[in-house]
Amino acid sequence: MPSIGANASCPIELSPSIVVVRYGDPISINCSTSESQLEGLGWESTVNGISLKHVNHLTWTTERLTKWTLSPLCFFNPSLNSSFQQCSEKAKVVQYTFPETIDISSSAGPHVEMREMKEYNITCHIDNVAPIQNLTVRWYRGDVIVQTQSFNNSSLIPKPVNATAVFPLTPTRKENGTTFRCEAHLDLGPDGPEAVLSQEYKVTVQYGEEVHRPETLRRSDAGQYIISASNTLLSVNVTVDIYVICTYIYSLARMIFLLSLWLTLFELLPPDPPSQIAELEDSEVDVGSKTRLKCSSVGNPRPKYIWNYYRTDNVMEENEDGVSRLIIHNASAHNMGSYTCHAWNDIGNVSKTVRVTVKGKVKCDGLMQTLTELIYPE
Repeated sequence: MPSIGANASCPIELSPSIVVVRYGDPISINCSTSESQLEGLGWESTVNGISLKHVNHLTWTTERLTKWTLSPLCFFNPSLNSSFQQCSEKAKVVQYTFPETIDISSSAGPHVEMREMKEYNITCHIDNVAPIQNLTVRWYRGDVIVQTQSFNNSSLIPKPVNATAVFPLTPTRKENGTTFRCEAHLDLGPDGPEAVLSQEYKVTVQYGEEVHRPETLRRSDAGQYIISASNTLLSVNVTVDIYVICTYIYSLARMIFLLSLWLTLFELLPPDPPSQIAELEDSEVDVGSKTRLKCSSVGNPRPKYIWNYYRTDNVMEENEDGVSRLIIHNASAHNMGSYTCHAWNDIGNVSKTVRVTVKGKVKCDGLMQTLTELIYPE
């Protein structure tokens, strides 16, 4: 993409003005001017600089780029008859390195069963990558994205580093046989490298058999009980509440006591992170009309919700029966933009972003959307 000098009085055009190039590859940038009254053009650079030449276009090139900090600058010297002054324009060179393959591993070790409800880490290894601040890692459970991670760079020099992304997992028996994989993406636009996907990591969960013991109980048997389970490695105690509900059959004199084994669901049922957000889609609304965004997720404990968007007085949030709704009344230009719903519980979190488009004649004077930083409650 060509660029005319940042100074409007500088008649320099660079093509391209921004170059994305793999470290060690060749690079070429052309500098040209439409001004005929000139002494010439030149390039200032720590690599292959070019002294002033009496031409109206001049190409800077190198066959192998091996210097990380590089900002070639084209300068223009006018003749005495020119209406322009001496000026220059700097090209932006973005260099990168990116691996062809990435690895995935688990703290459980290779080919080792995970124990149910024990904490593990699945790690994605991305070696020799730069610039690290442009790296994004996506985690997949099966074919569904469950987490996205980004990285920061505290160094001013974009040298390659070995990066790791960690996905925490506390498996339940539902995860047995589930596959995980990670995808590394270096966001540098269309000239950047393609995303790289790891091999699948299959989770095998070690868990005990479910025990069902039918009993005929009386109303007096209701109360709190302790279930104990043990093996050679450990023992576990769980407290449950048992309620006996009376059902009348044929006559009031004959009753059969049925056992409702409420195993205090939030104590015995295995905890689950929030499922992928459903029912939240992009929305189009006419100016002055009303629209709703609905966000729902299932987990144990029941997920809580946080919305992230540009706050205005005409937007209301409602949370009821495990579902969060965001209602926009009398839509205006201030309501256009991205809306992100975050669902979270003690086990994990998911999010989904959609866009609201307001159609019709809208007034956008002075509109600036600012996103507030989302902080998850502990």
